[in-house]
Amino acid sequence: MKKLLIASAVTMLASLSGLASAATATATFTVSLTIKTGCTVTATNIAPAPVDASTVADVTGSNTISVTCTKGTPYNIGLQSTQANSKTDGTGTMVAQNVGTTGNTDSIPYALYQDSGLTKAWGNVAANTLAGTVSTNGTSATNYNAYMKVLGADITNRTADKYQDTIQVNVNY
Repeated sequence: MKKLLIASAVTMLASLSGLASAATATATFTVSLTIKTGCTVTATNIAPAPVDASTVADVTGSNTISVTCTKGTPYNIGLQSTQANSKTDGTGTMVAQNVGTTGNTDSIPYALYQDSGLTKAWGNVAANTLAGTVSTNGTSATNYNAYMKVLGADITNRTADKYQDTIQVNVNY
């Protein structure tokens, strides 16, 4: 009988311990991030030192354009004058700002180039090969230069004033 009671007690304890054990429920979830294609662009101004209109020498200047795109994103760069006379060959016209004068309607033509030798024009359409450099590495900022040239003959016989054009940097990706 003792053996029977002990066996019953052991069986009862075993079934009670089964009730006391915890069950496990599980679930899963994902962690995700979508990186979208994108580019940022900054540019400095081109502003050579003031010149004497009686000088016949050409005037040049340059700036830096910095483009950062998502890694592996190809892009084209185009520089477009915001003047109504914008052309596709990298040329434009600076207009008088009437600083210290009034009624000045003079303008000064200029050209923008991709190289310091002033041989490869920037185009204003960022979708064609004339428009600039194509890159496939957007892991860090890539710097480009725009080089401006004003012919000395286009400076002579102009009214003393500030002449300006605004260039929009278009990065198509």
